[in-house]
Amino acid sequence: MPPPPLRTAGAPTGPNAGGTSTHASEYADFESFSPIMTRDEMLDWFSRRLGRAADAADVFKVGKEFYQLGAYSRALVCLQHYVALPGAITAGRHLLAYCYLSLGELENALIEFKACVLENFHEDWQMVVELAIEIEEARRQQTTNNPRHLMNQDMLAAATAADVANMSLDSSNASNVLAAM
Repeated sequence: MPPPPLRTAGAPTGPNAGGTSTHASEYADFESFSPIMTRDEMLDWFSRRLGRAADAADVFKVGKEFYQLGAYSRALVCLQHYVALPGAITAGRHLLAYCYLSLGELENALIEFKACVLENFHEDWQMVVELAIEIEEARRQQTTNNPRHLMNQDMLAAATAADVANMSLDSSNASNVLAAM
C-alpha cells in the first residue's frame, strides 16, 4: 500500500490536492534518471533538461513526481539531495521519510520522521511512534534465542512506552522524547 500523499500547511483542496497534476511534466524523459546516479550525474541530468543549474524547487518537484509515479528509489535520490539544499522545506524531508518507508528502510524512515517532528512538523509524531514499535518488534523477533537480551529490550520498550504515554506534543520536550526512542 503506498503511503498517503504529501500534506503541507495551506495545501489546496480538491481533486488535485494530493499533488497530482493534469499537465505534462517539463522533465519528459524520467526513464533517463537512474536511481544509482551520483550527485554530479544528477545535477548534470537537471542541467541538461533545464538549461541552467537546478534550484531546490526543481529538485523537490522532480522528487515529488517520482514519488507519485511510485519510483521511490529515484525520488529518494532527488530528495536526499533536496534536504541538504538551502531553502529546503520540511515537506521534502517528510516525503523523503515516506520514500524510505516505501522501500522498506524503516530505520532511515524513522530518522527522517524524527527530524520532521524536531522541525515542528508534528503530523509525523504518529509515524515516529508506529515505526519505533515496529522496529522494536522486529529486533525482538531476531533475538528470540537470547533471553537476557530480551529482558533488557523489554525494559527499554517499557521505558520508551512510558515516555511516549507521558509526553506532550510541544517542541520543548520533543528532542528529549525522540532521544529516548
